[in-house]
Amino acid sequence: MPSRYSKIQSTIWTSDKFNAAKEFSQKVYLYLLCCPHGNSAGLYRLPEGYAMTDLKCSQQRYQNALSDLKSVGLVEHDGDIVMVKQFLKFNPFMNPKHARGTCTEIAEFINNPLYSLLYKDVETFCIEYIEEFSKPKNSIDTVSIQYQNGISTETKTETKTKTETNTAHTRFESFWSSYPKKKAKGDAEKAFNKIKPDDVLLKTMLDAIDAQSRSPDWKKDGGQFIPYPATWLNQKRWEDEITKEKRESWERPVENYDHLVYDPFRTDVVNLFEKEGKS
Repeated sequence: MPSRYSKIQSTIWTSDKFNAAKEFSQKVYLYLLCCPHGNSAGLYRLPEGYAMTDLKCSQQRYQNALSDLKSVGLVEHDGDIVMVKQFLKFNPFMNPKHARGTCTEIAEFINNPLYSLLYKDVETFCIEYIEEFSKPKNSIDTVSIQYQNGISTETKTETKTKTETNTAHTRFESFWSSYPKKKAKGDAEKAFNKIKPDDVLLKTMLDAIDAQSRSPDWKKDGGQFIPYPATWLNQKRWEDEITKEKRESWERPVENYDHLVYDPFRTDVVNLFEKEGKS
C-alpha cells in the first residue's frame, strides 16, 4: 500500500544535487518523493502514463526529467521501476512491523539491479532492520541466485566487460529518449559507443539537446531540420555555442494564446497551457 505521506527536509533547497537539476526536474523529484504510487522504501513501479497524467506533461518531458535526475545522482530507474536514492535517510522505518511490511511490498523487485541500491540504503540508514531485507518474505533465496543455473565460470575481466557494456547501453538509452528525432537508432548507437561518454559528458549532451530543441531550426516544419542523431553525435553538436542573447530570443514570453501550438520544450508555453487547462 502506498505511504500516506513522505518527509521532505527543508535542507533540500540548499542541496547541491537538487539545485543542479533543471526546474521541471526538481518538480518531478518532489513528485517522486510523495506521489500516491510510491511506498515506504522509495523503490516502486511507476508507469509513465500515471506520471504524465499527474504532472500534466508530455512523455518526452518526463523522460528528460528522469535522465536529468539520474545524472545528478538523485534517482535511478529501470523501465517503469523507480528508485529514489537515500529515501530512507529522511523516511526511516518506524518499527519492525513497518520494515517487514515494506519487505513484502517490494519482494517483486528482489532480482532487479535497483534492489541492491535499496539494500545499501537500509544498511546505511536503517541497519537495525537489515536482517529483514537479506531474505524478504514471499521472495526467493537471494544467496543461491548465482548457483541456480550452475556455478559461473566468468572471469573478473568478463564480468567487468559485461558491466561496462550494460552501463554504456543505459547511457545510450538516456540519450535516445531525450533526442527528438528517432531515426536510424543503430547508427546512433554506433556513434555513441565510439565516443564512450561518461556521466558528465552525457549530462552535457542532454543539456545541449534540451537547449537546441528550443531553437527555431529544430522546431521549423515539424522538426524537419533536426539532424539525425548519428550526425549530431559525429559532428559533436553538443559543443555548439549558444549565446545568452540567442537563448533568450528562443524563450521570449508568449503573450497571445490564439493559434499557439503546444511545445513541451518551452516552459512558458507549457505553463500557459496548464494555466488554461488545455495541455
